[in-house]
Amino acid sequence: MASLRERSRFTNEQLQANLREQAETLLEAGVDFLLAESTGTNEHRKWVSDACRATGAPFWVGFKCHREANDGTVKTGYLSHDRFSDVLEDVMSHGGALLSVFHTGIDDTNAALEIARKNWLGPLGVYPDAEREDYMTVRHDQTVENRHSPEQFAAQARKWVEMGVQVVGGCCGYGPRYICALRDALPQKIAAPRRAIGAA
Repeated sequence: MASLRERSRFTNEQLQANLREQAETLLEAGVDFLLAESTGTNEHRKWVSDACRATGAPFWVGFKCHREANDGTVKTGYLSHDRFSDVLEDVMSHGGALLSVFHTGIDDTNAALEIARKNWLGPLGVYPDAEREDYMTVRHDQTVENRHSPEQFAAQARKWVEMGVQVVGGCCGYGPRYICALRDALPQKIAAPRRAIGAA
């Protein structure tokens, strides 16, 4: 069976050029900074960061994470075999002013944050999803179930801020009620920014 790369018929160079073009187009359209969300391989994550960095604009790096059911190992992407602890430093060495854990269930976000806090001293962000498994079947007018209430989400967010997280939001399944709860529950001022490893 042909690999994804063989089926796509794009070279690595073409794929990287495409990412750079996308980043440049966004800057030309007037965006203030870029958020590098990548759910693919570690190689792809670095390409996305490189494309963002080449624009000269500030950018944040996002990691989607999941725990393996058999041993709880935190890995990146959807089906990636990359351990988060193994790739975090490699990806962040390509730039990025903030490390975020995104599109990840709350329990898996907590596990990923423990690793991130040990390996990255710069600013942290989180915006979890509601662990949905129905992305391809839910219509836009349907209500998405979320096992956490807005109040529970806000309480968890307060714990994240106490741990040093500075940017908190919500991804799939966290609508306006949840964001309003964050606004009401989180402090108006947060702690001083964490300093990146190796920074003076």
